[in-house]
Amino acid sequence: MLGAHYLHDGSQPAGQGHRTRWGNCFVVVGLVVCLPCLGGRRVCLPVLFRLLRPRDEAQPDRLSQPELAREMVELILRRFPGRAVHLLCDGAYATKAWRGLKQRVTITTRVRGNAAIYEMAPPPTGRRGRPALKGRRLPSLAKLAETIPFKPVTITGPDGRERTEQVAELVCLWYGPFYTRPVKLLLVRSVERTHGHDIAIASTDTDASAAELIDRYASRWTIKTCFQEGKANGVGQARNRVRKAVERTVPFGFLCQTLTIIWYQLHGDADRDLRARRRLAPWYPHKQTVSYSDMLAALRRELIRAEFRSQAPRRTPSPQIARYQAPSALTAA
Repeated sequence: MLGAHYLHDGSQPAGQGHRTRWGNCFVVVGLVVCLPCLGGRRVCLPVLFRLLRPRDEAQPDRLSQPELAREMVELILRRFPGRAVHLLCDGAYATKAWRGLKQRVTITTRVRGNAAIYEMAPPPTGRRGRPALKGRRLPSLAKLAETIPFKPVTITGPDGRERTEQVAELVCLWYGPFYTRPVKLLLVRSVERTHGHDIAIASTDTDASAAELIDRYASRWTIKTCFQEGKANGVGQARNRVRKAVERTVPFGFLCQTLTIIWYQLHGDADRDLRARRRLAPWYPHKQTVSYSDMLAALRRELIRAEFRSQAPRRTPSPQIARYQAPSALTAA
């Protein structure tokens, strides 16, 4: 199989065997949107794909996952030159591949526990030589959580639900991935904790508030549910070996998923489908919105209905014409 290798499978539950699998790895860029048909809930629409080919002795210059993602993001930036773009990625994608991005592009990502964080560069001293690009190195994230103050922050989701977290924030440099571009570092922990932190988030969008950045990073989870829905509905089950088939089958399946969701938002009836599901499954009363499976079922019904109507005989539009045609039709019979 082209490009197949052993890779980490995050969907495998912990404690249920090895979390490595043999197969292909695709780098995906998706568009996160809030859909009215889902009550404002966010979904991820995959739009661009690249097959990861692992490096070897014969091909040492193959692009890594962050480099493939940067390549696809540049395509989007050229297509929409005037749009502000907010990128969300996992901590594994925070590498040097993102240096030199335009100011209208921001990145929000998780900070690794061993990340080297620095103070902002000091002002020029007037001496000969290049001015300093970074300041003093800050302590580790664990030690920072013991020294900087936390304050409660209320985060409001797209569905209107609110939650409160303790947040400590700091503007600094994450010199490795983002070079001299300032980042806002957020240390987040639950209100029950009195020490340490649960997660560290960094964003090059230093003007956004802590609540906005936390809610923005939380929407990254939609790509995980997107992959789950795709795998549950046949994406990735093909056993292809030819290069073009390997490179096209999985992206085609995800693009069909994207088109299905778009079609349902434009032409679907969420209230009718939700009532039908509740009637068929009365033991599921807490279902509030339709799922992707409901959208796919609605699209299949429409396709079957359109195919049936195209094969059915044409009806006479006027009942008067039909009444006058009936005797002749009987005579002909």
